[in-house]
Amino acid sequence: MGDAAHNLRTALDHWATSVVTQIAGNKEDRSIYFPFSGEGKKLEDAADYIAIHNIAPDIAEFISKDIKPCFDTDRRLWRVIELDNIDKHEFKLPSVFIGLVDIVDDRPSGNLSGMNQCRFAGNAARSFVLWSSSAPITIRANYEATLDINFPKEGLFAGQPVIPTLRNLIKIVTQTLNDLERFLQNRP
Repeated sequence: MGDAAHNLRTALDHWATSVVTQIAGNKEDRSIYFPFSGEGKKLEDAADYIAIHNIAPDIAEFISKDIKPCFDTDRRLWRVIELDNIDKHEFKLPSVFIGLVDIVDDRPSGNLSGMNQCRFAGNAARSFVLWSSSAPITIRANYEATLDINFPKEGLFAGQPVIPTLRNLIKIVTQTLNDLERFLQNRP
């Protein structure tokens, strides 16, 4: 999760570095990052915004007015940096839910016990026993197993499924980069 969030943040930083480098005609400036503003702060006061504004005021204004990478105005893009920061400072393991759908034969006599659409859950931070029996357990060949990986029950994306949430963040960053590129293509 953290690597995915970091890579999304890095894609935005690479864009900012490339644009500033090309416009300024300097060698690559590694001190340029895509600007974000935190809660209660103005984007226009952020050092990264000022660096872009000094070289290309129109691009900085487009970022401020149209992209809005701010905690207080549009949290969709902000969540990328928030997840990246959480991963850097406070590693969170997701919750794992495992579900088996079918009837399980858990008796040596072959008598079936009714296990149908069961759901087992455990925290990925600790080991847990899925099922134990004093007799051998046989799972029939036509079973279905599902695995859900969710964000922890507290904090950012509380209880939401990890993969769909990350896919949504990818869409948001991709759309942001597409919007920025479209702006550059129409720039005089």
